[in-house]
Amino acid sequence: MQTTFAIDVDRQAIGCISLTVGEDIARRTAEVGYWIAREYWGRGIMVEAVRATTEYAFDALGLVRVFAVPFVTSTRSSRVLEKAGYVREGLMRRSAVKEGQILDQFLHAAYSDRPLPWSVRLAVALANGRFVVGACGAIHCGRPHPSVGVDPILAVAW
Repeated sequence: MQTTFAIDVDRQAIGCISLTVGEDIARRTAEVGYWIAREYWGRGIMVEAVRATTEYAFDALGLVRVFAVPFVTSTRSSRVLEKAGYVREGLMRRSAVKEGQILDQFLHAAYSDRPLPWSVRLAVALANGRFVVGACGAIHCGRPHPSVGVDPILAVAW
């Protein structure tokens, strides 16, 4: 099962974040993947989206582990995960092929029994069938975004 959220800033879709839930013995875990438009890099938007999505995975989906496998060369992506409270578990050598190159990946993970380190824990609830996330009013979710075919939306007030 995959759940994808658009990341919306000022009613403009600027990226997305997805959870892919495992199967069989991995059914209580998920891989998180994300991207954001380059002009929005370095603003903390993706850190907040990863935090909110991770809380959603634990609280709404009942998962116990969420992980990500960024390329070793993607230092910004590893930093996003670290700021969001993920632990670097290890190095996966020669684990991916992109554009004909064999690449190494880091393995980062967050766990439901280890609170993520931020001052205001995101409150996650399912209300009227909609994903609602709140942290001082910074992130909200709602109806499908008109420019992106995903539902619901992480709208980051920046």
